[in-house]
Amino acid sequence: DPEDRNVASDELFERYAASGADGAPPDSIELLRAWNAHDLERMRALLPADFYLDDRKRTGVGRQEGVDAYLASVAAMYELSHDLRSDTLYYAAIAPHGRVSVNRWSGTNAEGGEFDAVFVCLGLLRDGRPSGLEIFELEDLDKALARLEELRAGRET
Repeated sequence: DPEDRNVASDELFERYAASGADGAPPDSIELLRAWNAHDLERMRALLPADFYLDDRKRTGVGRQEGVDAYLASVAAMYELSHDLRSDTLYYAAIAPHGRVSVNRWSGTNAEGGEFDAVFVCLGLLRDGRPSGLEIFELEDLDKALARLEELRAGRET
């Protein structure tokens, strides 16, 4: 039952958060909770004005500059799927300035069909707060890992 899977995913996530979430900043944990609750105002409170999304998937929305543009794109997804959720399947890399993970979006579309999409997410941090998301095709995990390293090098120079 998909509802059981959502309950199990939420419980797993809360256990991960309670265990320290591999040092994830509290705002990152709260952002995922807000995302899955479809709480755009709480998301806005957690994100800086210059937050960005760079969706590099073939069917992605491209680059969205600023928190308003990002939240508008998320709101559009919520309109298309009343039960859209995001789950982190695993982390491929964890660094002080960001994390690369394999994630899954799932839900029900407007016609009632179930869907899921697996992709790579590079979540960036600045001063312990989410500052940007870069999304890649699953087959581009190496590109996301290289991008994390590229950004690390940029921080050190």
